[in-house]
Amino acid sequence: MANRITNSQTQWERENATDSGEEASRDALFQGILTLAAREQAKREDQQEILRLSRALYPLLPACQQGQLCRILRALGIAFTLE
Repeated sequence: MANRITNSQTQWERENATDSGEEASRDALFQGILTLAAREQAKREDQQEILRLSRALYPLLPACQQGQLCRILRALGIAFTLE
């Protein structure tokens, strides 16, 4: 059991013993993922705001513009339903 733990620790140390280039690449990739996640969150928040405004506007529009609004929202990937 102790031998397995030592082997695991040695393997972990080997895997985590990186030079600064590898570490910088890993950090850059991690930062990229965080940036993309933040953009995705902002996109969802924007879609929620578009949906909120669309629900308020929809009843005020003539029928032809209601259809256009629905097509635009569908093209944006926003599921539009009147609540």
